[in-house]
Amino acid sequence: MSDCMFQNIRIGGDPGANREKVLELMEELASEEIQESSDLYCDCSEACEDSFDDLKKFLRSVDLPYNHFLEGKWDHDGSIIWWRPGMEDELLSVATQSEDQTVRISDLAELAESGMTLADAVKELTIPPLPAWVMMTENVPACD
Repeated sequence: MSDCMFQNIRIGGDPGANREKVLELMEELASEEIQESSDLYCDCSEACEDSFDDLKKFLRSVDLPYNHFLEGKWDHDGSIIWWRPGMEDELLSVATQSEDQTVRISDLAELAESGMTLADAVKELTIPPLPAWVMMTENVPACD
């Protein structure tokens, strides 16, 4: 059985005709009202670790970028699982309870051993900004 913890997701990009499907999937998870501004945001106060999997799979299928935050609890570190169009897989970054990305010294050491400078390592490990969520679009065909 997986542990349950506070989680949220922030979605960016242009959903086109997939907007309603994204909102429908989010409503199944949301413990509070979904917020729509520069990103589409919802949180779930006690979600199991895999609760967001269907939503994230759909987002990847329609090229909508996201940051999925999982609060640390017991033996779990806080983390941000993120994805951007063009990436093959999601990436995970350690995070504080305030959703700030952190970097493990062991990750920096591994990159330094490969010859990477500190500036390049920081660039490599930093989560890229989430593109703005486009609130409304018209005349865009939906994905099946």
